[in-house]
Amino acid sequence: IASSEQSVEDEAGEDDPESAARLLRSPSSPSRSRRPSWATSVTLPWYLCTASGELWWCISTPGKLCWRRAAQLRELCEALAPGRAQLLSSLGSVQDMELSRHRASRLLAQLPRGALEEFTREDVKLSSLLGEDQSLAFCEAEGRIVEHRAVVGVGDVVRWRGPPTSSDDVVVELAGAFIHRLSVAGSPGVALTTAQRQFVFVARSEEEAAWLAASLGRSASSSPVLGRPWRDRLRRWPAHRVPCNDWELCFKQEEDPLGLSAQLLRFAVQAQSRSQGVLKPLNALSTRLKRLDLSDLTPQDLWCFWVNVYHSLLVHACALYGPPRNVRHIIGFHNNCSYIVAGHLFSLAEIEHCVLRHSLSPAKTRMANIFLKIWRRSDAELEERPCLRAPPLCPASAFRCRPDWRLNLVLSAGNAGSSNRLPLFERSSPQVFDALVERCMAHTLRCTGRVSADAVALPYTLYRWRGDAPAVPSLEGHERLWAAALAPLLGEGSPERSITYRRSYKWAMLERLELL
Repeated sequence: IASSEQSVEDEAGEDDPESAARLLRSPSSPSRSRRPSWATSVTLPWYLCTASGELWWCISTPGKLCWRRAAQLRELCEALAPGRAQLLSSLGSVQDMELSRHRASRLLAQLPRGALEEFTREDVKLSSLLGEDQSLAFCEAEGRIVEHRAVVGVGDVVRWRGPPTSSDDVVVELAGAFIHRLSVAGSPGVALTTAQRQFVFVARSEEEAAWLAASLGRSASSSPVLGRPWRDRLRRWPAHRVPCNDWELCFKQEEDPLGLSAQLLRFAVQAQSRSQGVLKPLNALSTRLKRLDLSDLTPQDLWCFWVNVYHSLLVHACALYGPPRNVRHIIGFHNNCSYIVAGHLFSLAEIEHCVLRHSLSPAKTRMANIFLKIWRRSDAELEERPCLRAPPLCPASAFRCRPDWRLNLVLSAGNAGSSNRLPLFERSSPQVFDALVERCMAHTLRCTGRVSADAVALPYTLYRWRGDAPAVPSLEGHERLWAAALAPLLGEGSPERSITYRRSYKWAMLERLELL
């Protein structure tokens, strides 16, 4: 169906199924050049790979869910965009499947309403696609259901065949697990929450779901103890990464990213006691970062969001695994501890250097690039190749913050060389935002610098990032540039007041961080 400025009603009524069928069969027929309002509700929330290797897509329209073979969807999309759809016909990597999802979703939104109704007229349910009793459908990630053969229960474990990218079977210990019922893509499901991760199974019927829950529950208790993070068998990110918010699947999309980040930071600060009663709600709340839509945030709110997320991850990871005790562990901690945000995995180092400092100067520290382990991703990868089902049309600019030199005195690394108090950013006016940033900078100067009438010792952090000092034409030397930028915070001093840097940076992690 080719795009045209001519309205589709000129050739076929939107609610006429017969005319819609003719449109589907005729690739040269015109369609709307503008996306109608109802098209925003057309999504592809799930895909299924059956035990026999067939790939199916779930199409969600207002009030209806139906499933279509990947070959059918590919043919339709090829008619809409000849040679440009390039959808996968079999199960590929998670990122490849997400690329197919984004492409197909955009193309389906171009269909006339009647044509879409004709394409989804036959009602195919998920339960009818699942195979024999020796297999089990499992939600491997948000938006991804895969049916596995050879499910075996032995004692206190459940075992199934792993994904094609892994040669090992998946073995889950049931001791200490919690089980509850839920609905997945309109079908009954069972969620098994263990010490490492939540696993969601899809049943063919309510009876099978009840039997599965009862079978799993015989060896489970209602109070799981948090354990080590689950090793990702889909190979969606580098093997050494430790995602701190992949404990559960996220089925709901959060509407207020900045509000969520502020709430998460409050929970993280409270969780420093490392009690199970606080850590479990924190883990559950952090999973809601995975499917955020950041496209509507203003530059100020986006900056505030990522600062909150960085500090939340810093405190959350310390609460889960304890603070690192030496420089080597600190480097690994920042390179490996990660959050999944808006469908992409970011470590502490990547949030700081690739997101928050994207438009600032590089560090003036020797061998900094040797210690940093950055997973480089292009704009196209950030927009179309997430590691799970994420909101579409999230631009790459959502992962690139505006330049703001004040970040150097706002961001805390959680060690003695930075501030011991964390700012909590919420939606506010520019005046309120600037006032909070100034308070944070003043506190950091008191913690890590020294100011008197005769001498100023700037924090060592400003030496590392001296290229960020705002330029002043009449001044030379980055120390003087920093002093000019920080003049309201440094106060009055003698004309001969010396401006220097602190000579060292204290890497030792603080035992506790508080909100400013």
